Amino acid sequence: MDTNFKRAWIISDCEPLPTDDDPRLMRAGLLTEYLSKKGWKVTWFAPGFDHGKKTDRFGSTQEIEINDNEKLVALYSPVTYSRNTSPKRVLFYRKLAGELRKSFKKESLPYVIFCSWPTQTFAKEALDYGKKTGVPVVLDVRDLWPDIFTRVFPESMQGLAKVALMPSINGAKKLFRQADAITGVTPGSLRWGLEKAGRPGGPMDRVVYIGYENSEIQEEELAPAMEAWRSMGITEDTFNFTYFGTFSMSTLDMETVIRAFREIASERPDVRLLLIGAGDAEQKFREAAGDCDKIVFPGWCSNVQIQSALRLSNVGLYPFRNLEDFRDAFGNKIIGYMAAGLPVMSSLEGFSKAYMEQYGTGRTYREGDVSSAKEVMLNFLADEEENRAMGGRGLERFREDFDMPVVNRKLEELFTELIEGIL
Repeated sequence: MDTNFKRAWIISDCEPLPTDDDPRLMRAGLLTEYLSKKGWKVTWFAPGFDHGKKTDRFGSTQEIEINDNEKLVALYSPVTYSRNTSPKRVLFYRKLAGELRKSFKKESLPYVIFCSWPTQTFAKEALDYGKKTGVPVVLDVRDLWPDIFTRVFPESMQGLAKVALMPSINGAKKLFRQADAITGVTPGSLRWGLEKAGRPGGPMDRVVYIGYENSEIQEEELAPAMEAWRSMGITEDTFNFTYFGTFSMSTLDMETVIRAFREIASERPDVRLLLIGAGDAEQKFREAAGDCDKIVFPGWCSNVQIQSALRLSNVGLYPFRNLEDFRDAFGNKIIGYMAAGLPVMSSLEGFSKAYMEQYGTGRTYREGDVSSAKEVMLNFLADEEENRAMGGRGLERFREDFDMPVVNRKLEELFTELIEGIL
């Protein structure tokens, strides 16, 4: 394809930015970086608000030239939020949508737009622009908004919640019908998007898994972090179950894991449970941990700290609730464990379980069942040789399905096909 047509816009939400300290770039950031190195001119639109830390990075909308081919537009909203599900978050996205619309007018016409779903507000702006200009738009389904919001209500009220959400649900259907292509990070998410669009899959619709950059970190960078973990009791001589990510009451089944671990820890002085991160559930998790000094809460950690922790880990934890929108999840955490050569302990019953069983990369326990979680943990403790084999198989699958260059090449091929279809 002529390089004159290699111009793309990427629109995303809730990802680390290249301007952050020691950022661990995710799907949009790594795709932007990849395309720019391949000669594409890329503008990446993203909130300037840090979703994890709940702080604003810049105080105004910023246009930042990352390199000759890559530009970041960090969008500003004067309204922010402290709770993930709240009226303020709705208003936050409305403000950002206005900033996004204004920013579009300042940029050169792209030849393809890749927009993450969520959010609905960003998708509407992207599709409205695509309709006016004839630019093809790809909606990339990562979470099942707005359907997921019913889960914040008690089961007895979820029927009423669905009725209340019907305008948003109908709005989502309208947007998906307008998309030129739909991608999903799992087969389930693609099916969901196609159901919203009311059509079968076409040649431009495809599953493109969440990718993960297995970056090489120099040993001299890792050494201080490794030593810091050892000082906390996380060593090569302990058996370490590790989780990294946001602590969320609505999505994590972590208390089950903590209770199961405590029962094991009373008999096994060599085990450790390392819970890296922060969030609204932190206090609950600490209360569940009680006085067990084998459970370590280091808080938020840098990429180097996380990678060094994974070096010392034996099992990666993926304890999520089997909510309708999470059951088929296969996100960055599980892929990060595979990239580190770790077997995975998961509670999900959908796609991740089927994948792990098919390729022998981990074990699943029953959500909410302490005895089941304990049994799975003891199985890991009993057979370290099989653990290493599971980790090795996971690393092999990572290289086949989830390695970032593989994922980004598939998306670049899709963009090329879409552009060639309109030239």
